[in-house]
Amino acid sequence: MRAGKASVHRKFGPVENGYRYSYVIQPFVHLFANLTPRWFFPNAKWCSPDPLISFRLTTPTVYGCLSQAPRLPRDGQEIAMSDGFNLAVQAGEISFDRSFFGAPGELVRLSPLVRRIVASNAGPMTFTGTCTYVVGTGEVAIIDPGPDRPDHITALLTALHDETITAIYVTHTHKDHSPGARAIKAATGARILGCAPYDFTSRAAGNPIDAAHDSDYAPDTILRDGGAIEGKNFSLICVETPGHAMNHQAFALPQENALFSGDHVMAWSTSVVVPPDGAMRHYMASLTKLLTRADKIYWPGHGGPVKEPQSFVRALIRHRRGREKSILSRLNAGDTTVPLIVANVYKGLNPALTGAAALSVLAHLEDLVERGLVRMEGSAALGAIYRPA
Repeated sequence: MRAGKASVHRKFGPVENGYRYSYVIQPFVHLFANLTPRWFFPNAKWCSPDPLISFRLTTPTVYGCLSQAPRLPRDGQEIAMSDGFNLAVQAGEISFDRSFFGAPGELVRLSPLVRRIVASNAGPMTFTGTCTYVVGTGEVAIIDPGPDRPDHITALLTALHDETITAIYVTHTHKDHSPGARAIKAATGARILGCAPYDFTSRAAGNPIDAAHDSDYAPDTILRDGGAIEGKNFSLICVETPGHAMNHQAFALPQENALFSGDHVMAWSTSVVVPPDGAMRHYMASLTKLLTRADKIYWPGHGGPVKEPQSFVRALIRHRRGREKSILSRLNAGDTTVPLIVANVYKGLNPALTGAAALSVLAHLEDLVERGLVRMEGSAALGAIYRPA
């Protein structure tokens, strides 16, 4: 998912990670008044002062961080941000793969049944951009049509001008994944299938997180776990994977033992779980669910493939459980607030990542409260008092 539009770009040094530009992202929404975010690219000495919040930061991602510093540097002011690009990486817990090929607007072949075209919305929250997948040949299905960007929609329709788009699948309704479905449907008549619309009457309603979701998403068919749709020489099976978002789904391609994993599991970064729309309990259950499957490769919503999904998912689970254990240990030692827990769990942390660590701790604490292992005093989650149950 992505917040706002990239409006300014500036060149920075090495491009071995696949980037030539860093992006200043315009203000999105303020989830927490005391958090002042700033964005960076690894190995680049550049920082944006734009106030924003991103939902890809509960577990810090490769290209973003949050800071609680009272003052940010001026636009373009140099600041060393080459270390600690991800809390999990900093702890040496997960090995990410940030390799990627294919320019925006270029339809590339990935396997006999799968092609990919990436949207030109690269940035801190979307890595190289949203991956839109084409499944099949001749009569094809689209998975995650991406943002409603004319350049992306035009490139996709042009690349498939001599083929028929019969179905459009959506993994979840964050605005970098689903809005393009409407333009593609209008141009082709294809059905929209997949996740349910975001529930604006849910416990998350009224939260600024609402702004991250596509309120105009209107599927022709809502798929449920195990639901299968047959295409020409392929089939797609719904695998419900809530956690990153309430309505998140993945889609299995049994002909190639592949899974289109959306934002649930990505090779380039940990996924985001920001309460209340995201829920750590559901996220962990969805990871465990994937371990029961025999998929050989994941095609995620951002970045390149997860090539050894079973071991990668196990590493994600170990990372989250290890963090949970550390949080419980600090609560038992007398830490009662998110800042205290962050200070003691993330010793030696790059100060620029403090806010991101706070959001990660918050997601875990919500889960622990729901499981009866922790009790919360107060209603403001970040400012609440937490104690062992």
